[in-house]
Amino acid sequence: MSALFPQPQSTQAYIEFLEKSIAQLQADRQSWIATERSLQAQVQALIQLSQSEALNQRDFQGALEELTEVTARVLQVERVSVWLFDPDRTSIRCLDLFEQSHGQHVQGIELQVTDYPNYFAAVESEPLIVAEDAQTNPNTCEFREGYLIPLNIQSMLDSGFQLDGQVGGVICCEQVGTKREWSQADQNFIRSAAHLISLIVESHRRQQQTLELQQVLEDLKQAQLQVIQSEKMSALGNLVAGIAHEINNPVSYLSGNIQPAVDYSQSLFQLIDLYQATYPMPGAAILEEIDAIDLEFLREDFPKVMRSMREGVNRIQAISRSLRLFSRADQDQKQAFNVHDGLESTLLILEHRLKATESRPAIMVIKQYGNLPLVQCFPGQLNQVFMNLLANAIDALEESNQGKALSDLRACPNQITLQTWASDEYVSIQISDNGTGMSEAVQKRIFEHLFTTKAVGKGTGFGLAIAQQIMVEQHQGCIQVNSRLGEGTSFLLELPL
Repeated sequence: MSALFPQPQSTQAYIEFLEKSIAQLQADRQSWIATERSLQAQVQALIQLSQSEALNQRDFQGALEELTEVTARVLQVERVSVWLFDPDRTSIRCLDLFEQSHGQHVQGIELQVTDYPNYFAAVESEPLIVAEDAQTNPNTCEFREGYLIPLNIQSMLDSGFQLDGQVGGVICCEQVGTKREWSQADQNFIRSAAHLISLIVESHRRQQQTLELQQVLEDLKQAQLQVIQSEKMSALGNLVAGIAHEINNPVSYLSGNIQPAVDYSQSLFQLIDLYQATYPMPGAAILEEIDAIDLEFLREDFPKVMRSMREGVNRIQAISRSLRLFSRADQDQKQAFNVHDGLESTLLILEHRLKATESRPAIMVIKQYGNLPLVQCFPGQLNQVFMNLLANAIDALEESNQGKALSDLRACPNQITLQTWASDEYVSIQISDNGTGMSEAVQKRIFEHLFTTKAVGKGTGFGLAIAQQIMVEQHQGCIQVNSRLGEGTSFLLELPL
């Protein structure tokens, strides 16, 4: 026993020795308890960070700010910062710096690698930089005059983190005021924090790459829509313009000859009148021919025939003008355009689909036009939007007619309503039908590229996507849909003035 415990000279001395030993054991026990609590706090902090809501929601900056705050609280240091090397590794940028006493975050500070060669060499070569006296440590003393002394930083604990197989950045912990001996637990925690930063940064990079790929895909879709739109309008314009040209030539002959024909007929009737007045008693053969051709009826009906021909020619000329208006080529700059002319020309082209058929009455077109100013736009593109929406409305009505009796359709006829009005900022055009309508799920996707509810071969999924692109991107306007199943659909177009 004498080897383990010194022999006291008296009982009192022995009691004092025991009291000191017990006090030391109690102090050691308290230290172990504090260490265990510290370790538990560090473990809980790492679990908290790994399950961070910001991290799960891919909030890159939020996740970094939470990490620096938690690290400062757990290690009880004043400043914690995360730094990232630039691609050529000539500088390093602060992603986040948290100062605990002020409770504030700072970002964007940059350091040049060549200004602190020893420190960055250590970051590259050593797993940790443990500087209990940062102002004299060879790895950190380069910061002494410009950084450590002004901020009263005494100790530093830094750990690099890996990205793409090399050190991609560093997390720095800075003790202010007094020197600190960094425990093994502190060092283990900062290593774990550095590993977590690697995961956060890599996740953010993957997210950015995904967003970039999505943007590239969206750009390709938009380019595809523009090509389709351009080719479609070019082909349609050439076709319609060619038809209009072919119509114009014979119609011009008819239009130019109707009035001379009227004049000639009047001259002939005047000659007949003069002949009858001069020879009131014609021969039997002439009287028989007058009865055969019904001269009085001919005299009365011929002007009517000529008026009908004139109206027919005027109608053909109106159709030709509408075709030319619809197919007009857009220029590089917007032009003043009468929206009502565009709607009317589109209706004229679709008139054959509005007429009655064996299975349904004619589709009623209700026009509620307001007083609109001329709109600066690309008329050809706007006509394409009108064509798409009106053709879709007719399709919806024909779909709603399936299975209905003709008597039911007469009682509740198909209708397309065109409404226009103007405000101080916009011209609004609303195209509505009382067809089948759409569900909310379909409405949410209706403007998506390649989305269609039509049967195979009847819909491409381009029409409304192109219409939205024309309205939003080309005209800085908007297109909105409002629909209810079984009640019909309305599209609202707004063009800025």
